[in-house]
Amino acid sequence: MFKIVEFLETNEVELVPGAWVKDNVCLWPALRGKALETAIKQQVSPGPDWMTWNIRVMFTTGMYMKIFLKKFFFLSVVLYAIIKFGEFDFLNCFKQIIIRKGDRKSGKQNGDQTFSQMQRTAVEGKQGAKPLMREMLTKQEMILEQQAHMLHLQKAKDQDMSEYHLDEGLLPVRDREGLLNLEVKLQDADIRSKLVSSFLVGGFDIKDTVWRIMKQTITNNLAKHTNWRGINGKMAMSSLQLKNVVIAAVRKNPLTAKASEHEIELWIKRWLQLAADREGGRKRRALHADGL
Repeated sequence: MFKIVEFLETNEVELVPGAWVKDNVCLWPALRGKALETAIKQQVSPGPDWMTWNIRVMFTTGMYMKIFLKKFFFLSVVLYAIIKFGEFDFLNCFKQIIIRKGDRKSGKQNGDQTFSQMQRTAVEGKQGAKPLMREMLTKQEMILEQQAHMLHLQKAKDQDMSEYHLDEGLLPVRDREGLLNLEVKLQDADIRSKLVSSFLVGGFDIKDTVWRIMKQTITNNLAKHTNWRGINGKMAMSSLQLKNVVIAAVRKNPLTAKASEHEIELWIKRWLQLAADREGGRKRRALHADGL
């Protein structure tokens, strides 16, 4: 188990083994660079000469994933840039922000402000930015929760697929024939259940979740020949077993677990309606209209 923690004295954020943390205190070795990274990754047991630091636990994960920390840091940079400059000017942000870690080995901080201090100063100077900060921090936590949830789903998927293996190339469905073949298989409730488990679900809301799943389910080319009620000779999504699979998959996401069938169907319809605009479709139509 690993934890993302904030060191209160230095305002730094690190990914550390759970064994190093107890009662809001983190034990820290006198290591640097690769040696430190290896110790963290291998979850080396704390030694008697390790220093103690007061910390705040921000997140817990069962796997070593430095990408968690990178995403958390990047969103913090975005937040600071928006507060300071009014918009996310990537180049200007990194020209003006100097981020240097405190010297945790000696217990002293560098002369430059740490990022957390600059972030706090910016927010204190602009009281109107507090709602924005709360929103951004909430998004950070949501991303971390989503990462952990997706890992859990991937493990469940691997277990379920050990008994039932999808035919290679079955998803996303590419044509009408493939869709009809899939519908035959989905008459089996057990296969429907395991197909639902095969989706790696993510998303921050119903729209995002539905559209992610639809992209995994059918190609955009097939979506152009599919609509909700089967008008104009197209496939009718409303009458397919695949629709029920998508609905069940959407509800696997904790953020959309209580989504109503009506809400999910609205975004399925919208995703199908926009098929002609995706993959350069809108641009091609504009060029054609201009006679190019």
